[in-house]
Amino acid sequence: MWEVLRNPKYTGYQVWNRRARKKGHNRTNPPDAWIWSEEPARPAIVSREEHNAVQSRALANQRSRRGVPATTARPTARRDYLYRGLLRCGLCGLRMWGNQRRNSTYYSCQPTHQRSKNIPAGHPPHVYLNEERLSGALLPFLATALFGPERTDCWRDCLPLGAEPDHAAPEAAHAQEVEAEIADLERRLTDNWSTSKPTT
Repeated sequence: MWEVLRNPKYTGYQVWNRRARKKGHNRTNPPDAWIWSEEPARPAIVSREEHNAVQSRALANQRSRRGVPATTARPTARRDYLYRGLLRCGLCGLRMWGNQRRNSTYYSCQPTHQRSKNIPAGHPPHVYLNEERLSGALLPFLATALFGPERTDCWRDCLPLGAEPDHAAPEAAHAQEVEAEIADLERRLTDNWSTSKPTT
């Protein structure tokens, strides 16, 4: 989805001069140097207004993350994170940041690294979200809900369910079920140990 919003071809217009043509250079020219066709060449997925809004937001995020003026050339990042700046922890609501370990990319939330005073009690020391698993769940949904021919019916079914607490936030109920199962297993282990313990 992020690529759809960033790439001008999805606005339906033809765009030239996006990349530098000099030999040995493989960089993207600034948007004000792009040349747009006067009329759309194909059906649009996003409007030019939406595309421009995303570019402005990305530029603002870039300045806030790096603390550099908009006119300064963007430093080369070690790693491009697909969901950079878009994910927030479901427990505390604070922004998650990207990390990489071996060949795995993930996003994490660690209360000890946050300055907020509103960290809820019981927040785990580490919350991890794997990027590959996130994409595996998100992209099929986007293919249906945003680009699929039945997207209107999809939203007609989904929106009423979102207002129900059980559907809006199933994590808490699922966590309670897991904790109950763990407690039951611990009780069974204790009972089995008590009954099998040899008498003296």
